[in-house]
Amino acid sequence: MPQHPAIPVTEDERRLAGLAAAVFWMLGGFTVLVGLLIPGAVEENETAFIILGSAAVAWGGICFALPWERVYTWVFHVPAVAALAIVAGGMALSGGAESPFAMYLFFTTAYCAYFYAPRIAIPYFAGCAAVAMLPMVYDPSGPYLWEGGIVAIGCFVMGGTFLFVKGQLVGAREQARDLSLLDSLTGLANRRALMSELEHRVGGRRQGDRLGLLMLDLDSFKDANTMYGHPGGDRVLRETAQALRRAVRGEDMVSRLGGDEFAVVAREADARAMSVLSERVLGEIRLAGATLELPGFHLTASVGWATCP
Repeated sequence: MPQHPAIPVTEDERRLAGLAAAVFWMLGGFTVLVGLLIPGAVEENETAFIILGSAAVAWGGICFALPWERVYTWVFHVPAVAALAIVAGGMALSGGAESPFAMYLFFTTAYCAYFYAPRIAIPYFAGCAAVAMLPMVYDPSGPYLWEGGIVAIGCFVMGGTFLFVKGQLVGAREQARDLSLLDSLTGLANRRALMSELEHRVGGRRQGDRLGLLMLDLDSFKDANTMYGHPGGDRVLRETAQALRRAVRGEDMVSRLGGDEFAVVAREADARAMSVLSERVLGEIRLAGATLELPGFHLTASVGWATCP
């Protein structure tokens, strides 16, 4: 299963977590208040249920209004922790383990399973199970083991299923994202990945940070396609990619822009370092040309570079 942050980290994820909390709380509050209108649904503690339902709706409204992309990390735990307390109180006021309030534990389970990492979500599942079994503590004479056990087991089964499915979906999304940033022929980063890297490095650059960009274009690449067809041209591109990998440092990015054009983003590189890198790249290209075994074709390249600042 892919590793995930303990709580939502991107702005979109944070907003979605806040919206989901608002929906769950308002839905729960409205169902409590509407349930009071059903004849015979509540025989006692009606005022307490009105307070609980109204508080849930009010908190849901607050969740809608909160700027979740800017709140502190601990705020993301408030909806789940508060839900456990509210559900426990509602169950105590309306029949213990037999109370319909127990069903709201599945709201909390779903929320935690979707938005929290497993190491955070699983303790919340345990909390939901504990709330479901809590009536056995304050009313041990009641027949609550069966009812509470069903809800407790259901929380773990539902939460575990959500975590597994989410892990599969996130893994597939990350794999698709990785593939979208790679050149399928050479395995190098593609133009999209290069532009993203440059935006990140230049846009987030601190004063004093240095960045180098080297551009490479193969000479007479069309001759390889003419003499040996596309398989020959593809072989030249793959060998060029390997040569560039050998020439750069581990922290540098090598990308294929398209056709016979390549680029290298070198981190912490000044003019002298870029000059050395360009010579090393050309040297590796010459070595690659010697091993191509394509008679009549000579692999050479032209390079240019610049630094920032």
